[in-house]
Amino acid sequence: MDRRYLFVAGLVLSAVLRAQSGAFQFFAISSGGRTLNQDSLPLPPTEAAKPFSATASVRTHDSLLNGNQVDMTATMPEYRDAEGRVRTGEMRASSSIGSFASSNLIAIYDPVAGVNYLLDPAKKTAVKAAMVGGTATISRGNAMTQPQIGSTVSIAPPSSRGQNDFVENLGTTTVNGVTARGTRTTVTIPIGAIGNDRELRSVTERWFSSDLNLLIKSVSSDPRFGTTTYELLNVSRTPPDPSLFQVPADYLPAK
Repeated sequence: MDRRYLFVAGLVLSAVLRAQSGAFQFFAISSGGRTLNQDSLPLPPTEAAKPFSATASVRTHDSLLNGNQVDMTATMPEYRDAEGRVRTGEMRASSSIGSFASSNLIAIYDPVAGVNYLLDPAKKTAVKAAMVGGTATISRGNAMTQPQIGSTVSIAPPSSRGQNDFVENLGTTTVNGVTARGTRTTVTIPIGAIGNDRELRSVTERWFSSDLNLLIKSVSSDPRFGTTTYELLNVSRTPPDPSLFQVPADYLPAK
């Protein structure tokens, strides 16, 4: 099966899981065996009356044992209209250890019509997906296939607080032009819990806009994985162009 169909299958299935459990769906990108997939480019929820346009950005920094510094960056435009339709895609990625393939694929989630689309601008083709009896299926011509999750998509479970978590309220401030409420969560891993000979601490700071129902910024620092920074940049509250949520007239069904 074409990896593009595995990709859209993962997107559709993740949308179902998100609706049922509140979990975010994350894109995963990798270079040299390293992967960006945690707190990376969360999919905006489909919610009416809260339109926006923005650029999602995720950056990772890791210091290796041999002294090498590894930096990776990915950006992707995101849109949501006043009726809750969401458009994401056209990811651009780069790395300090070499470039790797970006994706020009575009995903459109339309809760009004109850369908999702994956567009390929290079081929001018579209894959249409619908929910049938609560199950995500993919339509290619007359064939209907059950979705499978490809290696390019990962699902992150809803966050939970463990006995070693400490959460601080950081109050409300303006982050990237948006009013957001902040929290800082410190997770302590006791000595010996994972074979460690000393206590480990990971710290995650999150800034969330209840007005837009969006994560605006998060910074996660963990001695095992380095630092990951997610931001929603250039946020505009102006409703996006309606054509962004439609399949262009000259696109053909993917085969």
